[in-house]
Amino acid sequence: MPTVGYCLSGGGVRGIAHLGVMKALDEKGIKPSIIAGTSAGALMGAFYAAGFTPDEILELALKSRFLTSSNLQWRKAGFFSMRFFNRLFSIIFPKNSFESLKIPLIVNATNIITGESEYFENGELVKVLLASACVPMIFQPVEMKNSVYMDGGILDNFPVQHLIGRCDKIVGSYVNDMDIASKKISMATIIDRTFNLAINDTIYMKKQHCDMFIAPPDMMRYGIMDMKQATTIFNDGYQYAASLLTDDVVKKLAE
Repeated sequence: MPTVGYCLSGGGVRGIAHLGVMKALDEKGIKPSIIAGTSAGALMGAFYAAGFTPDEILELALKSRFLTSSNLQWRKAGFFSMRFFNRLFSIIFPKNSFESLKIPLIVNATNIITGESEYFENGELVKVLLASACVPMIFQPVEMKNSVYMDGGILDNFPVQHLIGRCDKIVGSYVNDMDIASKKISMATIIDRTFNLAINDTIYMKKQHCDMFIAPPDMMRYGIMDMKQATTIFNDGYQYAASLLTDDVVKKLAE
């Protein structure tokens, strides 16, 4: 059997669609030997790599609301503190290391001092996850390694290049597809869409490295903090992936 790598994009609460995608893949007997993820994709990948099932991760997300700002403390600097998530993730990942995961994981975060994307796959886990998911203008930047880090999606929202040569097949899951229909949208939606328009060109180039690219349609209709839609987002990811995973497609992934 060929080895399979998963690449999971960022996308806030939309990252829960990755869980539905992975559940559909699980049901077809497809399991990753390595995972690369950014921001919410890094979180979903870390939970999965630790041994949680997609359904268990969804339940955890619904109970703890770790993809929202509801449990955060406002700081004078204008950002929410991530102290709550630091405590929560320290409980979920008690050994706090990449090496303790059951599946190798690659996570990227943006070093806002050097202006470069950095990639992590060993050593301390929790702080790297917090840095990768640190959405600009919402969360307080994370200090580590004598530098300052924020959301990995700023420079690389789909780190597929770090899977090349490390697995035989690559499955990409992208959760920021947007429709182009004219509609009334809020300022928050405009900011969200603007960010994703800026990175879409690189996504469409990068997806060429994937043997299978799964992008549930019109995911941008969900806000990045829209936890009320979490179960619907999960089901969207599951149903769309399941519709693509025909016997022929599964056979090609297994060849």
